[in-house]
Amino acid sequence: FTLPSGWSVSPSLLSYSTIQKSSNSSVLTTLTIPRATSPGSYTITLRANWTNSDNGLGTNTSSITVTINSNPVLDVVETSVSFITQHGRFNSTNITLNSTGNAAVNSISMNCTGSICSTFGIVFNPSSVSSLSAGSTQPVNISFTVPIGTDPATYTATINATNTTYFDNASLSIETPVNRSWSPTPSSISSSMGVNNALDVGTITINNTGNIHTNFILSLSGNGTSSTTLNASSVNVSKQSTGAVKVTYN
Repeated sequence: FTLPSGWSVSPSLLSYSTIQKSSNSSVLTTLTIPRATSPGSYTITLRANWTNSDNGLGTNTSSITVTINSNPVLDVVETSVSFITQHGRFNSTNITLNSTGNAAVNSISMNCTGSICSTFGIVFNPSSVSSLSAGSTQPVNISFTVPIGTDPATYTATINATNTTYFDNASLSIETPVNRSWSPTPSSISSSMGVNNALDVGTITINNTGNIHTNFILSLSGNGTSSTTLNASSVNVSKQSTGAVKVTYN
């Protein structure tokens, strides 16, 4: 065989037993064409040598034309992308577009399908690729921000890379864990009073900055607890809300 550069056949030498007049014989060989071979027509030349019945030698050549069609193929290398991201936090990563065919993939657009695409503000950079030549890759950054107060759960969407003919996608998963953060305002209270007087020391605001409803159990400690009272033993505070407790000294 005489082959185009990089092509191969296996087996490359084909052997036949005696072939009688007006009969034929066949042997199977496998032709391997390299990935991303450019579209076009290619010639394979076959040379046959044989021995005649009178021990004379014969030879012949013939050719086969192989036509490679244009075959653009777009691949998102990652089949899935996963994050664990707290509410109110930004996160990002890269995915890779791969042109695995033998011709350029043109006019590629990135988009997202799913309810969180808008609520989490999912952004692609770049959001489009004008042309991706055969065998080349292109990183695309995906970024988002989980809104403050988002319920703890796992949220899903689909990442799409498309043009008018070809597409591929990857699944997107964003886990937002439980957050029980909170803070008191003020963090301390100081006050003075006369003997045998009752005093409203002040009000403490409990800021629930987490992403779940929380029941705060209230108690006192220290050497002034016998004369100090709270107006509640517990306060239920919704996520991203406030509750209050009044402190009185008798």
